[in-house]
Amino acid sequence: MKQLNLQKFQNSLRNKYLKSGVKMIAPDTIYFSKDTKIGKNVTIEPYVVIGSKVKIGNGDSMFHVNKGTFGLRIEGINTCTLDNISINNIESFGEEGSYLAGNYQKSHPKQAHLNGYLGNPIFGLDINASNDINVENLSINSISSKTGSASGICINGESIKVSLKNSTVENIKSCQDSFDSKKAVWPNQPTNSRGLVVGAKCDLTTQNLILRNIDQTPNCLVPSDCELYSVIKNS
Repeated sequence: MKQLNLQKFQNSLRNKYLKSGVKMIAPDTIYFSKDTKIGKNVTIEPYVVIGSKVKIGNGDSMFHVNKGTFGLRIEGINTCTLDNISINNIESFGEEGSYLAGNYQKSHPKQAHLNGYLGNPIFGLDINASNDINVENLSINSISSKTGSASGICINGESIKVSLKNSTVENIKSCQDSFDSKKAVWPNQPTNSRGLVVGAKCDLTTQNLILRNIDQTPNCLVPSDCELYSVIKNS
């Protein structure tokens, strides 16, 4: 009887968190304490037991920082060709982050640079820490976020020898709530739309890359179709 009551209690907790938006890969293998607190946009992996006085937010059960929604994400790849790919009609409905989990400056030790709440941005194509990536005939259309920033293509993590040819990025829309200078910018940073973002120490060559209809947050601080921290070569 005690075991049956415990199972019913766990099921009630699982249902409560599922209804609040928590994602569980295998709910029957996850166990909570009665005082567990979980923030928004959290994913919990299988076979996790959460002890008392635990708060979870801005990350998954392995403490990886949430990075947003992706149409396609490439990470740690050497030599790859992507041809004739369409990434269309993707929308993030995630809410803004709260202070439930603290100051959003402590998480996975190798992701300490990812400060602030990062669960609500959206990306069409994200290339991270990769080498020799050739992208041709890519179409990205209608990428939007309800509360966060939106980017068509993002290249970061010191990715090198990346080429984009004969590709189009269009109809990228970030949060449409007007920027409010009186609103706290932590943990939710000001939002914007970008057709192309290139991080520091990256190597990108473009040819016939079209960016259009990049729909900014009203009164965006820095409206721009591109955000570039590396020199871009045009072949």
